[in-house]
Amino acid sequence: MEQLKPCPFCGGEAYIYSFPVSVSTTCHAYYVKCKNCYAEYNFPQETKTEAVADWNRRADNGKQG
Repeated sequence: MEQLKPCPFCGGEAYIYSFPVSVSTTCHAYYVKCKNCYAEYNFPQETKTEAVADWNRRADNGKQG
């Protein structure tokens, strides 16, 4: 799994957190949040890897320069 990039807003450290999808299941949804400014990518993902990929996506990804 990739390392989390710093927060795109403040440069702070980010972390992954999860919540149960429902009370009657062991499935979790994963999110990423900044420890400093509390910015978050709060579109739930089924895996930590997907949550990290979403957080690490930046506007300049894929641009050649």
